[in-house]
Amino acid sequence: GDLRFPGAYGTAILETMGIEAGRTGLTEREALAAGLSVQATHTHNFDHASYYPGATMLHIKLITDTATGRLLGGQVVGEHGVDKRLDVLATALQGGMTVADLEDLDLAYAPQFSSARDPVIMAGLVAANVVRGELEVVTCTALRARLAAGADLQLVDVRSAAEFAEGHLPGALHLPLDELRDRLHELSPTRPKTLVPRPSRSSRPLRSASSQGTSGSACPCRRRTGQVSRIGDSSRRCERPSSMSARVTAVVPP
Repeated sequence: GDLRFPGAYGTAILETMGIEAGRTGLTEREALAAGLSVQATHTHNFDHASYYPGATMLHIKLITDTATGRLLGGQVVGEHGVDKRLDVLATALQGGMTVADLEDLDLAYAPQFSSARDPVIMAGLVAANVVRGELEVVTCTALRARLAAGADLQLVDVRSAAEFAEGHLPGALHLPLDELRDRLHELSPTRPKTLVPRPSRSSRPLRSASSQGTSGSACPCRRRTGQVSRIGDSSRRCERPSSMSARVTAVVPP
């Protein structure tokens, strides 16, 4: 016969002390080492409907080819449901799917198993938005480097008062999401801005901030992709992961 081994994507998973972690395909470092032009995006959603008891945060990182939108790899970390999402991503890799294809997946749903939009679908939505140029992001590493270099960025934290109190980036302006639209006048119309959204609600502040600038004009947004505890110094870490040029740089929760 003509039996051939098509190769493997290095799919692997482990669990330690109640935390599951897995990967499939290329990591960001591996993709860059191979000379590929890639975009890394992070999303942070509950493993099942948040109103159903026992929901825990699930963190997904996707590596995407910036030219074609093809999915190149992914990593998933969380307490529950990591294997399910990792297998979906591995299957998508095998099928040569793009992150835009992930947007339209029809996955099993019931509140105790997932959300109406599964975390993999949400990860695909964010990655596809970046590839299409509808959303501009900055990674935790890049933002930390800019802050260390003294970049004149206006950090805008739109999380709740309780989340902000748990930990935040030094110098961040606190404008809770529900107050953002009414307080846009507090933002500088000229300083670049980095937006720190809340997990599971990260698209709303972007739409609110970009819908009108401080003068009523359009204000493009960029978002941080990563989590507050990965950027702030160790003395001000937020134990719970959270999810404007007159451009808003949006900062995502892990």
